[in-house]
Amino acid sequence: MNAMTPFEMKIIELFRFADGRTVFVGPIQGNVQFIRPCRCELLVDGVPRSVIQIEGEMIPNRTPEGYRSVSTRDTVCLERQLLSTSECHLRSASYPAMRDGSAPDSQEAFSPLDRCAGP
Repeated sequence: MNAMTPFEMKIIELFRFADGRTVFVGPIQGNVQFIRPCRCELLVDGVPRSVIQIEGEMIPNRTPEGYRSVSTRDTVCLERQLLSTSECHLRSASYPAMRDGSAPDSQEAFSPLDRCAGP
């Protein structure tokens, strides 16, 4: 079985599509050639906000700036304007991470106040 390579993306831009997908764009930290579908933590200013399932990279193409993209069909509690005022990251759940050393494996690890009320 092939283990997933941990990664972290600094979210520079996000796009929401009519079919329900949200696409995250930004540079990737970590030595990963191709991002596979996995569970990821969404962090705002270093604080985990939610866990989402990403679909992985459709086209592992890098822009001259080194930006890559991944998408999800999960509800995403992140507004585009927050990207200009906060550090927003997407981190693979296997990435060494949370303050207590654990990695949440479900939404229940987060306060209900951190979840969106709707799409």
